[in-house]
Amino acid sequence: MPDLLPICTTGRTFSLGRPSERPSTRAPASGALGGLALGVRTATGGARTLDGRQRFELAQELAVAKGRQDVPAAMELFHRDMLLEVPAFGTTARGAEENKKALRRFFASFPDYGIDLQGHADSDGTLVCWGTATMTMTGDRFGVIPNGRRAELPVFIQFAFKDGLIAGERFFFDLSTLCAQSGVSADAVRRTVFGDTVDAPVPADPEALPHGHRPPACPDTRHPHPPSSTSQIEATQGGEA
Repeated sequence: MPDLLPICTTGRTFSLGRPSERPSTRAPASGALGGLALGVRTATGGARTLDGRQRFELAQELAVAKGRQDVPAAMELFHRDMLLEVPAFGTTARGAEENKKALRRFFASFPDYGIDLQGHADSDGTLVCWGTATMTMTGDRFGVIPNGRRAELPVFIQFAFKDGLIAGERFFFDLSTLCAQSGVSADAVRRTVFGDTVDAPVPADPEALPHGHRPPACPDTRHPHPPSSTSQIEATQGGEA
């Protein structure tokens, strides 16, 4: 029976009730990097669909390559249509050349990047991994001067696959956490990354707001419970009497 939803937690992997030791994310022996991808593509004379175990092993190989800042090794694991997305930085790279540039730029900013994959879930060809990344912000890419300390933060990574290779990666982490540990302003980094769209002022003139958007009316605190029409009539009649 194929594995439907293997869940990996720290120390052990659970797949349809069959526990086994979780594979290590440590660097493989020399020459082993990229071996899984090559084996998958040649075992049957061509590309084929990966199972859950193979998908996670491929993600682990990528983690090892990135931990070494080894761009060529990482590229061996990517499909030619690879799509890399980092929402925290607002960056997207598609295809071999863009991904090479994106990885080199990332490693220039975080030269000691490393990641420990501590768990994963797999279903319908999609793999989600989570773990802890360590990285030191350097350089002037973000328009700030970091403190040089190595940040440690939780990350989530969503992978897609095609022809036995990684065809998509969405890398999620909290930019505010990274900036706080790096001693820089998250707002300043966001302005550098996203431009003037960050912290745009709210128009003071209600007519300047988009159509259909109006500020809420301020209640009259002097009369929290307006008198009913009946009490108003009674008061009027009482005054006439």
